[in-house]
Amino acid sequence: MVGGSTSAVHATPATTALRPEAESHARRGVVTLVYNKRTVGYSTFHHDYAQLGDDALAARRTLDRQPGVDPARSGLWGLSEGAWAVSLAAAKSLDVRFVVTIGAAGLPPARQTAWADEQLFRHAGVSDSMPGAVSCALWLVSSAGLFPEADSPLLGGRTLPWLGLQALAATAVAATVATTIAWWRRRDGGGAVRLAMLLAGGLLFIPWALSWGLLVP
Repeated sequence: MVGGSTSAVHATPATTALRPEAESHARRGVVTLVYNKRTVGYSTFHHDYAQLGDDALAARRTLDRQPGVDPARSGLWGLSEGAWAVSLAAAKSLDVRFVVTIGAAGLPPARQTAWADEQLFRHAGVSDSMPGAVSCALWLVSSAGLFPEADSPLLGGRTLPWLGLQALAATAVAATVATTIAWWRRRDGGGAVRLAMLLAGGLLFIPWALSWGLLVP
C-alpha cells in the first residue's frame, strides 16, 4: 500500500494513516505491506514519481518473499499521490498482477494540485478572485520548475528579477479582477469613483505588461 503525499508538515505517515485499511485486508486473508515514503530525494519541491514507483516495486518484492504470499497474485494499492506511483510501477513490471488506485487523478500533478487548492478555498467560503489567484500563483511556481513533476519548466532559465515581475504582474491582474467585482457591487454607492480609478489603472496595466513579455510563458 502506497500512501499520499507526506511532504507537508501536517502529513501523517502511511504506516499510521493506512493501518486501519491494512488491518482490514489482513482480517480477510490478504497479506498487506504498508511502508513510509523515503526521506532522501523526496521533499516539498522534489517528488520523483518514477523513483516512488521503483520504491513500490521494491516493497512488492519484499512482500513476495514473505511466507504465505503468492507472487502470482500480488499487486499494488495506491492512494492519491501513491496512485501515480503504483501506476508507473505497474507500467514497468509485468509481475504486478493488479493495481488499485484510490483518489487517483487523470491530470498532471501541477494541474491537479491547482484544482484541489482552488476547491479548498471555495469550500472554506473564500470567493471572488482569491481561488483563481492561488491557481495563477501555482502556475507560476510550476512553470519556473519549482513544483515537483511540473508539466514543463516553461520559465526555466529565467532570472529571479524576471520571475519577480511575473509574480507582481499576476498579483496585479488578480487585484484588477477583485476591484472589478467590488466596483460592480458598489457602482451606485460611495467609493465607486475611487474603485473605478483603480480599475482603469489595472486595465491599462495588463496591455503594458503583455508588451514587456509578462503574463505569458
